[in-house]
Amino acid sequence: IPGVTESLWYKTWYNLFETHTPYMFALSTFINVSTLERRVKTLSRAAIRKEAIERELTLGKAVQDAFFQIPELPKGIAMSYAHRAAEFVSGDILFSHWDKAASTVTMVLCDVTGHGVQAALKASICSAMCASIWEHGQLRPGDDPARRLEILHRRVTAYLTKTSGSAEILTLVGCELNLASGNVRLYRANGLFPLVIARRGVGWDVAIQAHAAEKLESTTVSEDSFVVLFSDGIIDGPRTLKRLVGHLEAKLQPDLKLTADELKGVIFSFEGFVETNDDKTLAVLEIRREALDAHRRAA
Repeated sequence: IPGVTESLWYKTWYNLFETHTPYMFALSTFINVSTLERRVKTLSRAAIRKEAIERELTLGKAVQDAFFQIPELPKGIAMSYAHRAAEFVSGDILFSHWDKAASTVTMVLCDVTGHGVQAALKASICSAMCASIWEHGQLRPGDDPARRLEILHRRVTAYLTKTSGSAEILTLVGCELNLASGNVRLYRANGLFPLVIARRGVGWDVAIQAHAAEKLESTTVSEDSFVVLFSDGIIDGPRTLKRLVGHLEAKLQPDLKLTADELKGVIFSFEGFVETNDDKTLAVLEIRREALDAHRRAA
């Protein structure tokens, strides 16, 4: 528009801005670079912090994996488990122990409230108390060794409640097998029923055990058998457990020979599991008749 571009005021302002444009550009560039530098430093610190946290979590997971370590067991006895944390670390622990002198195998699954690091710290307390009771025999005067599962539940619940300042709930399910007698003591607190799968004649019998909460129940096994423990991350309730029992009764054919790992595969072939945002643990104790017979003869 010639009337504008040829006017004196336009030419004056044009020359003024044209003269200072390089400086304005330089200032803008400096501001952008400074902003970018601060952003890079912030991101670098965040990345370093993230790497440090990941290293700590990796270490924590490695430590927690030790809570699932299975001891050397006598011939004819085996354990298998599956575990998946809802987050990086878990509030589930699986404790297992073989007492050669007493011919007793113990398997305990503890599930504390919460997820992640906080739950993992509480789970470590469960693991330590299991070790103190079964590995080191730290029972108090008057404690009945036959009631160790109950004692564990009371001790852990009391300790967690005291340290947190509010009532804590511990989900616990466990079994103690005496190989000399074939007697299995079962216990559950705030949790799911254990399953006992036993050879009965030419077929398999799948039974839900430990019906009463916080009360020891006993059963006797004399043939090839399995004890299966679940956390509620896998079985969301009694209805799903009942459907799983039906699935196992259909899948376990009379002539089927099973190992703990194979039974675990049959369980996970069940399509009725409900997805839960929770830690998931399954444990299987395999009991062979030859192991029972050998220890009965020794006794």
